[in-house]
Amino acid sequence: MMINVKEVAYHRNGISGVPFYVVAFEDLSDKFPEPRQMIGVVFDGLGCVAVFDSDLLGVGVIAFGTNSWRGDRYEPQLRTAIAEHEKESGKLGCQPRIKLGASGNQSGAFFHAARSRRTEPCRT
Repeated sequence: MMINVKEVAYHRNGISGVPFYVVAFEDLSDKFPEPRQMIGVVFDGLGCVAVFDSDLLGVGVIAFGTNSWRGDRYEPQLRTAIAEHEKESGKLGCQPRIKLGASGNQSGAFFHAARSRRTEPCRT
């Protein structure tokens, strides 16, 4: 699946919620006549990814089957984009550690704390 990442943002989810990343990206696959604007929500843990069409979200469409996309198909690229963003920005927060298999498929993803004042793993 070909994607073009536009923006990556880390969210703490309050003082006690589970942190997550939001990734704005374009789906460049040939199944759409033009790039589709998408939003990925990525939590800690393999398979904990939700993907939505951002144009449909903008008009309030959240129904399953209408604005539901297979997060597992986007997960490897989204987690790689998060890792690259965090490495480039030097941002301190929960960062994914990605292990990619020979075929490019994700074989494991784990988050670790990289904050200077916080050393415990991010909660799930």
